[in-house]
Amino acid sequence: MARRHARFGYRRFHAMLVRKEWSTNLKRVHRLWGKLSLKRPIRLRKTRKTGPKPGVGANTCKAKPAQFKNDAWAYDFIHDRTV
Repeated sequence: MARRHARFGYRRFHAMLVRKEWSTNLKRVHRLWGKLSLKRPIRLRKTRKTGPKPGVGANTCKAKPAQFKNDAWAYDFIHDRTV
């Protein structure tokens, strides 16, 4: 059954055994699953799309420096106010 349903883990396999009226324990199924080295296939993560990364855009401070007075504000005034 484990070969037929390779995508199932030990918990789902235990549920199948219970449905087929096998008197078994989840801990026992887990122990046997490990001894027989039955493992689910490793899930590969999807690769990220190429392109601009978050935070690296055309409107960043490095790409567009301040061109006139009050163009770019800083949080210094908040620090001064709380002190």
